Amino acid sequence: MNLFVDDPRGLPNPSPLLRKKAALLSCTIASILALGAIPAHAQQAEDTTAAGEGTEVKELGRVITKGTREIKDVTGGALGVVSRLNTPFSISAVPFEALQDKQPASLYDAFVSDASVTRQAGSAYTGWSSFISVRGIPISSTDGSQKINGVPVTTWGLSLPIEVMDQIQLLKGASGFMYGFTSPGGAVNYVTKKPVEGFQLSADIGWTSNNILKGHVDIGRGAEDGSGVGYRINAVHEDGTTSTGTGVKRSAFSLALQAGITDALKLSFDTIYLKSEFTKPAPMVFLTSYNQSDLPSPKGVDRNAQASEAFDNPSFLYVGAALNWQLAPSWDADLRFTHSKTEQAYSKGYLTLLDATGRYQDRTFESLQIYNNDAVQLLVNGDLDVFGMNHKLALGATMIKQRETRGLSHQYPGYRNYGYRNLYTRMDFSYAPIAVEDQSRFPNNWNRQQALFVSDTIQLSPHWLAIAGVRFTRYEQSQTQYSFASATSYTRNTLNIRTEETTPTLAVMFKPRAETTVYASYSEALEPGSTVGAQYVNYGQLLDPNTSKQWEIGFKNDSRTVRSAISAFRVDRGTAYANESNVWVQSGISRYQGLDGSLDLRLGQNLQVGGSFVWLDKADYLNSSSAWLIDKKVPGSYRYSGSVHADYSVPAVEGLSFSAQARYTGETVAYQNTARLLTIKTPSYTLYDVSAKYQQIVGGHAVTYRAGINNLFDKTYWIGGSATYMFLGDPRTYFASVTFDF
Repeated sequence: MNLFVDDPRGLPNPSPLLRKKAALLSCTIASILALGAIPAHAQQAEDTTAAGEGTEVKELGRVITKGTREIKDVTGGALGVVSRLNTPFSISAVPFEALQDKQPASLYDAFVSDASVTRQAGSAYTGWSSFISVRGIPISSTDGSQKINGVPVTTWGLSLPIEVMDQIQLLKGASGFMYGFTSPGGAVNYVTKKPVEGFQLSADIGWTSNNILKGHVDIGRGAEDGSGVGYRINAVHEDGTTSTGTGVKRSAFSLALQAGITDALKLSFDTIYLKSEFTKPAPMVFLTSYNQSDLPSPKGVDRNAQASEAFDNPSFLYVGAALNWQLAPSWDADLRFTHSKTEQAYSKGYLTLLDATGRYQDRTFESLQIYNNDAVQLLVNGDLDVFGMNHKLALGATMIKQRETRGLSHQYPGYRNYGYRNLYTRMDFSYAPIAVEDQSRFPNNWNRQQALFVSDTIQLSPHWLAIAGVRFTRYEQSQTQYSFASATSYTRNTLNIRTEETTPTLAVMFKPRAETTVYASYSEALEPGSTVGAQYVNYGQLLDPNTSKQWEIGFKNDSRTVRSAISAFRVDRGTAYANESNVWVQSGISRYQGLDGSLDLRLGQNLQVGGSFVWLDKADYLNSSSAWLIDKKVPGSYRYSGSVHADYSVPAVEGLSFSAQARYTGETVAYQNTARLLTIKTPSYTLYDVSAKYQQIVGGHAVTYRAGINNLFDKTYWIGGSATYMFLGDPRTYFASVTFDF
């Protein structure tokens, strides 16, 4: 365990604050272990009771702990809740146990072993940390691609608290039929923790370098005790400073309730609240004015050139209620109402890189952005037998409304310039931030989608299935443009878009065995019209919605010893880019095609190895109003991405296991500068992570110790997954935690 630097004195040059917080961590862990010596009074679970579909009971000594270990079913939107093997699309999912072991600080960290997932931004502790791309296509945080329990939310500028999630599912590709408006890269669905059978209480405390401490409590009880109401409560608090100088303060709370009104009617309620405060967050490095094809080396760069006054303070509120009615033995209806509010107040520097010497212009951008989402969704599932064939029907309707409000400084003055500095020369930068939370607020964007959908999964024979589905969507969007003469004098103009679209999904699946599926599918997805960003000449303009088309052929196998998947895909997507005059235009088609695969092998009782890869044969502009762009790579794309991992349980020491992972990200297109005819790429890089876990029984309770190192060899690298900017990747990071299960 010395490898993981349990003792803070093993860290280089520890600060007094670090020693103080590490001592607090040690005392807290000791207190928890002391509590474990008290005789157990928690209710014991029965030896063979399972927590439900997709969960497994694991016995460690005399104590049984429960948690989602494998994900068999996924929330397929308009397809209902379906088996992962019976979904004709590529799916990646991270279960509860893996989330506990990885201790992910962001969405990318949760999916780091999936080669198709790359990050657009660096640093786990910034408002952009959960911006990801899938197969080179960005997953939007505002267009409905992010879900909680299958219903869209806006996650702009924040990372949802992963501690309150039971699992995270990623449905890759053009999933618009299942979920409505989404990015053609895919849709992310966060599944919140729910009440489980029996009583559950766990507490954990963790440490992340440089000196961040986190505490988390998870408590719940099922409804089988006769009360009729089950509950699950999670509370998280995190506080400290990263090794790059970013201050972190984060608190989250979640509550889940489930009640059986009658045997056939069940009510559930979920709420999540998150409040984060980051000081001196990692800065973006914009490439829109860069004049060379080769980037400055990341070695020797100031790891955080942000001003000390800069801040990024996102908050999030989610409230959802659902009624589930068992209409008949094979029919049920699910009605959901949700409201979510995302608020991001920020004032931070944006570095505009000028040349390969590292010279850049300091700019700040400060704003308040508020998103309110309201959604109603009805889904009815059932079975019918027609002419000797079974039909699994899913039909329903959704209505989703989103409203965006921005603070004055987003419009006026916008970017503020503060002179020039250099990436390799550490110089203090100071400025007076705008009080963004107190400024005037301006409605900016309003959109609403109303949809009807139906799908039919037909059992053609014991080995063949077919899926046919269609979604009809009516979409309205309104954008308000402001032109300011001063902070109090302005004019405004409102732009409106209205469209009606029908998007189909067709698929056929062949199942030679219960654990194997071969499939072919075609689907379409709608993306809402985007609003042009502040760095372009036509800032504030509203663009029309796009339709994307996807073809996929794939194979899945999910057995006890071998879990594998491979798919060949092609996505044609309407594209947008900055032209020679720095006007953001939407013109032409970009095509993504390639292979996406994964393999996990269980080699005996103690060793599991696996890997994941993506090969992008094409991620090109097929046609464009800018002739130079044709056949050029789309920003965010790469040629290869891959990961390998190994997990080993030590036979001689019960409860001890080790994990190691290597992750390769290929050379990535960061920006296509049509004005200078330059393609700017970030170099490839490989990162290595190692971790260890030890479980034991203390006082009749299970105690789990975890420790690890991310970016083991302290690689310095640029992340270039966005269309216009890049980030410096995180340095080597240590983490340790202890979890006590009552």
